[in-house]
Amino acid sequence: MPSKTVVIIGGSYSGIGVAKALLKSSPGVKIVIIDPSDRFYFNIAAPRILAKPEAFSPDKYLYPITTIFRGASKDSFEFVQNTVSQIDTSSKVVTTSNGIIGYDYLVIASGSSSQSTKGDGVFAPFKPTGVDSRAFQVQIKAAQDTVAAAESIIIGGAGPLGVEIAGELSDTSNHKNITVIASSSRILPMLKEGPSSTAEKLLAKKNVNIVKGASVIGASQNGTKWIVKLSTGKEMTADAYIATTGVVPNSSFIPSEYLVNGWVNVDPHLRVATPGNLSQRPQGVYAVGDITIHSPRTLIKANEQVPVVAANIKADIDGGPKLKTYNAAAGSIMMAVPVGENAGTGQAFGWTIWGKLVSMMKGKDFMISRAPGMIGISS
Repeated sequence: MPSKTVVIIGGSYSGIGVAKALLKSSPGVKIVIIDPSDRFYFNIAAPRILAKPEAFSPDKYLYPITTIFRGASKDSFEFVQNTVSQIDTSSKVVTTSNGIIGYDYLVIASGSSSQSTKGDGVFAPFKPTGVDSRAFQVQIKAAQDTVAAAESIIIGGAGPLGVEIAGELSDTSNHKNITVIASSSRILPMLKEGPSSTAEKLLAKKNVNIVKGASVIGASQNGTKWIVKLSTGKEMTADAYIATTGVVPNSSFIPSEYLVNGWVNVDPHLRVATPGNLSQRPQGVYAVGDITIHSPRTLIKANEQVPVVAANIKADIDGGPKLKTYNAAAGSIMMAVPVGENAGTGQAFGWTIWGKLVSMMKGKDFMISRAPGMIGISS
């Protein structure tokens, strides 16, 4: 029988990462992952999935969670396909529609949702949507059909996702008019001027329009058209509007005393804690990835948090001191941004990444060929 049970809410990159690490480092521990979908979504490829439906079959970006853990015994791993409605940290139980699940340690890895899944513009499959895999594939197909039928598209946001989608859409012949709305004076504002300028030139070559210094303050559908209102007072019309700015936390089931604007407050060890009083913590509860207060909410940052949570849960189980802390400010920006299949830009350790390298690293297939290895599926 397992000595301790670790319940992980969310089959995300970070949730799966913690589960994999604990199965390796703490034999005898029982891992339970709870998620509404039985499939893991490799959403790194979302821009190409949306713009080019024929690029990948669904089995290349939707992986059964049980397959990811096929090497684990039934005593050490269990997957529960369900939605969590409540957690009780005093009783140490998680409530789902099928009953309650007890835990010794709890990891909240429920992530975030994109604005497009909350009704802001055309639905776009940037992240999981809290439905089962069959329903999710229907959602993806509907989004692909909507985008394919649109001759004019406005993209709200000029960060990596907005730039990548613009690049992908501009490669397809049916999109005659693509516009990117940038709230700052340049696109990719989190990067240095060099890669930012490169991305702008690449989009210009693809005839993508860029509106700078304006934010989208409202978007509504009027018949078959979208009316997009900008902070400058200007209104724009298009067949489709895609929002790429901002995410919202998946935290409806989490007690409000642990939240800051919907995000989970954590101490330096990534233990859930009351805002303003980090010493006031529920016993054995951690949070990791997008759901925490820490930004930027990128895969690289989530991957930095995974070993911290895994090591500290192991230390708890073994009765030792906390070994790891997470420094959200540590590290430099590492980002590769394809602009279509054969070009791109990026930044790593303060250096601009050569466009051909971005194309080889990511633009070629949006890392789909490396997906099994990245999520730990053994051959």
